[in-house]
Amino acid sequence: MENQFFVDSEHLSPEALAKKHRIENDPTSRKNHMEYLPGMEIIESDVCSQVMAQMNSYDYSKYTARDVRAALEHTTCSIEDFKALLSPAAEPFLDQMAERARLETSKHFGNTVYLFTPLYIANYCENYCVYCGFNCYNNIKRMKLNMEQIEHEMQVIAASGIEEVLAGDDPCLCVVKVRLDHKTMPKVMAQKLPDGNMVSGQLENMWPFLPEEETRENMSFFSTEKE
Repeated sequence: MENQFFVDSEHLSPEALAKKHRIENDPTSRKNHMEYLPGMEIIESDVCSQVMAQMNSYDYSKYTARDVRAALEHTTCSIEDFKALLSPAAEPFLDQMAERARLETSKHFGNTVYLFTPLYIANYCENYCVYCGFNCYNNIKRMKLNMEQIEHEMQVIAASGIEEVLAGDDPCLCVVKVRLDHKTMPKVMAQKLPDGNMVSGQLENMWPFLPEEETRENMSFFSTEKE
């Protein structure tokens, strides 16, 4: 199926179009997220090589129900214990594994989980992530909230019960504490189009979805071009 995200725009300069096409068609022109960029502190570690070695040597067929029971009885799981819990032999023990996971979660994090909600202070971006509506080649109006607008957004957030906010010039996150058994929480979820195709949801439109008109109204403060 043709990729409909790679759309050229008449608003892009010839130089921008050339760079866009180069990024789309030449993998060597893209940043490698597995490599250190200039100026980054290089942290030497053999953790990655150890993990890869364990993965490559993993033979799930050799683990038995006895190995799974032993893993569940251990206070701290070893690498061999984890391998046993990931093997087909662990399938009959899913309920016990879920209970063990619940106890571990409660022990370390209590009866709360953290949720994050985005606070968009600006919608400028220099990156070209095809899944993101803010990517630099999209023809959208760009703006950055002023202090009065930021204060208004913070008042709305505070009124909802959220207490902590990570502030910055770029999109940032707010921390929400909810019960561990909370059934409904904002999260990015794919949507099914009328033609049956699935599309990734946008960060500003998380599940449970609001009516389209309400979403547009909530995002209306981005309709003003930054002066």
